[in-house]
Amino acid sequence: MAANTGERTLIPAIIPPGATHVDGVFSAGSPGDTMLIPLVAAAAGSLLLDFMTRVVPKGDIRAPQFSRLPLPSFEAVGKYLALRALRLNCVTESYTSLWESLYDNDFNADEWATEAGSLCSQPLSAVGPKWTPNTPLRRAADRRQALLEIDVLIALSVGISIDELAVIYRTQFPVLYGYDKRTDYYDVGGRLVPNKVLSVWRKKADAMSLDERTAAHPSSGATYTYSPPFITLDREADMKSAYSIFLQRFY
Repeated sequence: MAANTGERTLIPAIIPPGATHVDGVFSAGSPGDTMLIPLVAAAAGSLLLDFMTRVVPKGDIRAPQFSRLPLPSFEAVGKYLALRALRLNCVTESYTSLWESLYDNDFNADEWATEAGSLCSQPLSAVGPKWTPNTPLRRAADRRQALLEIDVLIALSVGISIDELAVIYRTQFPVLYGYDKRTDYYDVGGRLVPNKVLSVWRKKADAMSLDERTAAHPSSGATYTYSPPFITLDREADMKSAYSIFLQRFY
């Protein structure tokens, strides 16, 4: 079922070669042009195509609904979209063949569209032709920045202004907007701070003990210690900054 009023409605992912899934997931491929896979995944993951999906509420998103969505021209920004989409999706060694078949040496010249002081933990271009555990973006701030830059690149490629993109974000994605303003806090290392730690921080602030700043990841069980200050990030301001940088870089 499509979450027409949730944080996001159109939720894409690249599945690794050879994977299967149940009927609750709609999938498509591109046997003749593998590079289209990360490009379409990037476009489908953007705020703009998500907005076009949710503007007419629907129960399911399948071929008829997806085929009505406009795909932008990838001519100017294709490699930059591909790098971000691949680093967001190629999270395990199951993606090795996909990553290595699509790797482009031009990835080495790409960089984040962000001002100094960003929480991004590593250069965007810090990848090689062989997949390693460091290939995917893992920290929350890095993944957020990659998604945000995809939003901006797609908007630029179809002629949407930054003011129009900002209005879509504020008015059509109120749940996401609320999370950005009141729920999602990041530590100095770019990790998303869990509620367990935040609840203590709201009471004690900088007086928290080391143990109170430590929590286990619910999925992996790995233990992390979160370092204050804990801050929210301004998506709209970051989109405007990225839009300005990309406008100078590509257009």
